[in-house]
Amino acid sequence: MTTTKRIIVIFTVAYLLLSLAGCAVQSVPSPTEAPAMQSQTFPPEPPPPTQAPTAPPQTQSPAPTAFTGYFAIEGKWKVMGEKGYAMAQPGSIIVFNGMNCNFISPNDTYAFYEDGGSYRLNVTPLLSGNQSFSVKIIDENNIELPGLDMSMLRVG
Repeated sequence: MTTTKRIIVIFTVAYLLLSLAGCAVQSVPSPTEAPAMQSQTFPPEPPPPTQAPTAPPQTQSPAPTAFTGYFAIEGKWKVMGEKGYAMAQPGSIIVFNGMNCNFISPNDTYAFYEDGGSYRLNVTPLLSGNQSFSVKIIDENNIELPGLDMSMLRVG
């Protein structure tokens, strides 16, 4: 056995022995030692309601003209219409998984964010620079990319 192999074996054995010694130092309560228990009191449960709550009266509100609220692009989107761009061709499925998508190339990175009341999609393909697109939110399941004259439908 060479000197290098002996040194490796010695260090390995020493490491294992130190690991085992570290485990042996930890104290474990014996079965005869009872752990200290503290009594806890819980508030009583509230009584059940005597009558069912009534729904507030329905009022007619105007339909929103633009999407409002939080929007997440993560999911699967089908390219609709007659126009496409790069891999986002009509009928294709584009997947946004929170970090990567297949919009321009098979493994792009992307950032989707709100910028002053409008939404932006920045896509960075593996072999080229960042490309930025304006995104119009129609509703939770429909978006448009006006600069590309393209629409997409959420399918999953």
